[in-house]
Amino acid sequence: IKQLLGSILDSLTEYFKIFNQTDELRLRECCILSIIATIFKKFHSQLRNEGKHVIEILFVMLKNPAPQIIHEEALLTFVHVVSAIENDSKNYLDILTSYISFSLNSQSPSIILNTVVLIESLFKNIGEYIQDRINDTVILVANCFSEKKYTREFYTSLAREFANILKSVAEIQNKEEHEILTSELRNISYQIFSDLLSYPIDLSKEDDIEYANKICECVFSGYASIIQISDSDFINKNAIRTVDRPVRLMKQILNYDEATLFAFCDFINTMIDYFPKRLNMLICRDAHYTFLLYAQSFKNESLNIIAKNAWNR
Repeated sequence: IKQLLGSILDSLTEYFKIFNQTDELRLRECCILSIIATIFKKFHSQLRNEGKHVIEILFVMLKNPAPQIIHEEALLTFVHVVSAIENDSKNYLDILTSYISFSLNSQSPSIILNTVVLIESLFKNIGEYIQDRINDTVILVANCFSEKKYTREFYTSLAREFANILKSVAEIQNKEEHEILTSELRNISYQIFSDLLSYPIDLSKEDDIEYANKICECVFSGYASIIQISDSDFINKNAIRTVDRPVRLMKQILNYDEATLFAFCDFINTMIDYFPKRLNMLICRDAHYTFLLYAQSFKNESLNIIAKNAWNR
């Protein structure tokens, strides 16, 4: 696989040396980037040294303005390469940070989403090395929600990835045992997920049932992460609406996706871990037990395990 990757990288290097690039050549470059991303997705544990070389090549490619499709493929390739080189990706943070800021302001929904996926990968792999950059990066992502000019599906996709970023922040904060995300940013993040519940939905339409599922998934995931990085004052102040609002929407859906149920079960487990005992009445509700039973009826083993864990606690 290393020999194959070497040949592919040689071809890519030769292509971007060509000054006047045609659409056909750009398309070839995109295909090669897609192949590289797939290789790293499948074999990243074996390609740590090669990953460093790929990042250097990608940086050379992106020094000059490139079409949107090249940026998209490059970002997806970054995601898988960062997983491969793990802690070594911290050596490229300055360039990555600059590229992330540029991409989040690109006005391209697909580039923005791919950039957020890259941020999630960085937080997950080298979060302990970039604690001083976390708040600034979260602000950049949060600002993307203020642009109300994209499709509603864009914002649910963005919120899902944002929830994953906050989950990584929570893991870092719990490991380091000190506050990383500021209380102001925590409040902004909480409001972003709360605002999703105000989006107009017509549950008589099949598309909107799917959309409502995505909203519930995002909100449960986002709230679960925020609970983990919050103090008792915040939890006590927001406990009722944190539970009531997304559950109220979920009770109206009736037809649930696995992803929605998985997020709900994780949300319940998080409440059990972080809510004070006096708030148990918010957890032990008939509707919650109904959702947990429904989750256990699915064939997905991971969903069964997390649902049974919440049921038995």
